Amino acid sequence: MDFWVVALVPASVGIYGLLAFMVGERSREIGLRIALGSSRADAVKMIVGKGVILAGMGMVAGVSGAAAAASMMGTVLYGVRPHDPGVFLTVTVLLFVAATLASYFPARRAAQMDPNTALHEA
Repeated sequence: MDFWVVALVPASVGIYGLLAFMVGERSREIGLRIALGSSRADAVKMIVGKGVILAGMGMVAGVSGAAAAASMMGTVLYGVRPHDPGVFLTVTVLLFVAATLASYFPARRAAQMDPNTALHEA
């Protein structure tokens, strides 16, 4: 098994944990938006959109940093060229999908929150 596959799992779990925490912190806001007339789908789209933007910025920074450091890491890489586009693309796409799902599922759960509960907590 390649190292990038092993490294992809904890990276995905970390992204999921961070985005799920961020959405959980905003669950009352989502409930208030729904109580004030926003649709549940709009609330989910808003949260997922912000998660995708955050993930996109992280992917750009990560790919840039990895490309810059790849030549220095070339001597310790085994079975992969330092600038292997397949690895860069695969890891980027998989982490982006993980980030999108990580913002979708908690946002959907928060959108199912009863608006009355959000109003009482605020």
